[in-house]
Amino acid sequence: MRWTLGILALPLVYAASVALVVIFDGAYSGERLWPVVVYIAVVIAAFVFAIGFLGRTVREILLTVRMRRQERTFDDAVGAAGALAERLAAGEAAPGVEAGGIDVGPGETIYLRCAAELERPAADGDPLPRGSGQRRPAQVAVSNQRLLIDVGAGWETIPYPRMTARYPLLRRQSFTADVEGAAPLRLTGFAAAQIAVWVEYAIAGPAGVRELYQRTFEEPPR
Repeated sequence: MRWTLGILALPLVYAASVALVVIFDGAYSGERLWPVVVYIAVVIAAFVFAIGFLGRTVREILLTVRMRRQERTFDDAVGAAGALAERLAAGEAAPGVEAGGIDVGPGETIYLRCAAELERPAADGDPLPRGSGQRRPAQVAVSNQRLLIDVGAGWETIPYPRMTARYPLLRRQSFTADVEGAAPLRLTGFAAAQIAVWVEYAIAGPAGVRELYQRTFEEPPR
């Protein structure tokens, strides 16, 4: 950008040099001075316009780059969830991860640990329209028996039988669930789509994941 500004400044420098020659060398009479003044004014106005145009162009470029980066992030998140769903729908064995301080129960396997954004209504029992709740960063774990969420006060456990409804929206990077005896919750962020796939797998098995994949991508998993 600096070299561009330098190029744009050349006409202004030239105009200023012409003005200095006129003023100090007396190359022109007073009657011939006004065209030079007009010329300098035009050059200055053009320079100001060029700077403004360049500023708008730079802002548009930065906005485009930012939007494309967000699109790539979105595509990466949805693509990773889709690839995971394909493997699970095909019957691939689900590997476990380290519990990392979680007190696992008998026969329990932790499928996923990740960060997400947790959204819940301000009061228990309130509905949860999109964007209406209190959003906080959270650590999330998904096992074959329950969903665990920690917002800094310890792990909250939600056994799957307590989920009265679930809404896995992979393309929105969102997982929403109604929970018996507690406020509904929504998890969003890069890993939310994978959370949705793992929860579906834990509750409904490969067949449920296959249905989720087909509903999301409008084609059966390969």
